[in-house]
Amino acid sequence: MPKRNLLKPVFALIIVSSFLGSGVIAQSPGFSGAFGSKMDVILTRKKPPEVYIIGDAISVQAKSKVSNGVQYCGSLASILESALINQNRRLRPDHSTPETTIALDITQLESNEKWEERRLRRQKKTGERQVWNDKKKKYETKDVYEEVEVRENYKVLTGTINVSYEVKDLKLIRMLDSGNFPASYNQSFQDGGGAPSKSEVENNLIRRVVDSIVPRLVPTTEPVKVLLAQGKLKDIAKYGQSSRWQNMVEAFEAMTPLKAPKDDAYRLYNIAVGYEALAYKAEDISTTRKLLDKAASLYGQACDANPSEKYFREPQNRIEQAITQYRKLEEQLAAYKNAKDQTRQPTPVTPQVQPTRGSGAKGFSPTNNGTAAGALTNQQIIELAGKGSDEANLIATIKDAKYVSFDLSAQGLSDLLQNKVSNRTIAAMRRKQSEQGKTQPGQRRTKRTR
Repeated sequence: MPKRNLLKPVFALIIVSSFLGSGVIAQSPGFSGAFGSKMDVILTRKKPPEVYIIGDAISVQAKSKVSNGVQYCGSLASILESALINQNRRLRPDHSTPETTIALDITQLESNEKWEERRLRRQKKTGERQVWNDKKKKYETKDVYEEVEVRENYKVLTGTINVSYEVKDLKLIRMLDSGNFPASYNQSFQDGGGAPSKSEVENNLIRRVVDSIVPRLVPTTEPVKVLLAQGKLKDIAKYGQSSRWQNMVEAFEAMTPLKAPKDDAYRLYNIAVGYEALAYKAEDISTTRKLLDKAASLYGQACDANPSEKYFREPQNRIEQAITQYRKLEEQLAAYKNAKDQTRQPTPVTPQVQPTRGSGAKGFSPTNNGTAAGALTNQQIIELAGKGSDEANLIATIKDAKYVSFDLSAQGLSDLLQNKVSNRTIAAMRRKQSEQGKTQPGQRRTKRTR
């Protein structure tokens, strides 16, 4: 394939590093060595939080158990609140009527400085000598260096902090998360040059704690380094250097496949990289999942066509990790939407169940809370799913159940999703519970006349 200068590399949006290979003109596709230079691109993907905040209105408050931490309570709360809102735009500060509270407590804060004299081995000029330069046909003066012991003074700064926190959802009336977040600082500065003040060290510790808390509560991003194959593919691969991933995918898909399957594997690999990059840029998670599945399939095809290429193996693990992360984000988002829907609906008043005469009430035994004894519950659905019952059978079981008593609160939904109960099954649970609410146990449905 003749080389074409399709695009001048642009480095403003993506980091690209090249390491020169053997100098051989690249004819066959590949990553490095005899195939040409190695091209690294940095993609950015989302990482799900450990805990998903349901209540959008948040209030962050901080206090301190140690005297020297009091002055930092305001900045700790402010920095964390700003970081959470910047990472998740749906969150908003509300200190009067919050839905979610984050209580911080500085339980330890120490910083110290001291001077140390250290004996070190350094290369030092100890003299000069005359060296004959055969090319110039004359003597030249060269410096002589030897390793000698030297004494140097260092300013050593250390610091330690520990912050405990509790995250509560006031609407659901439950604890979302709690824990301790320690951080430490230990740096040495020769002759004290560039050393920060004690207050700067303590502020640094505050920020390190915030950096530990943020990923637990909101989605964050993480860099992913990916290789692009070059050789005959270099010109089209340059689209990836400027983040023009759609152009790169379309160009490689329109390209005539290379005759040798081992060579065409690199084309398939580059297409997979393009789909992976597009997945991370997608706005909605369902599109991301579809693109990741496409990328995973292409990576597998490349590996099958050229199993000896070591760089084809790593993407399989990377894509699997990404799919797991985005699946968790999707589940968290679904649980969030369901929880918000429930908070908007008025709490239904369960009417007092009265025994009725006739066969309509036969077999119904109300419990103390007004639900039917023997009703189908969340735990039974979870157990059936765990034993291998598929989605179709679970939905059929829910439809056929005489009575149900499902917990569809945010906590109940979270438990169902964590136990791999699908969203379609949960929707069927919601429909059944709604239908049961319209016709109370022990009452007959009145047939509609057409």
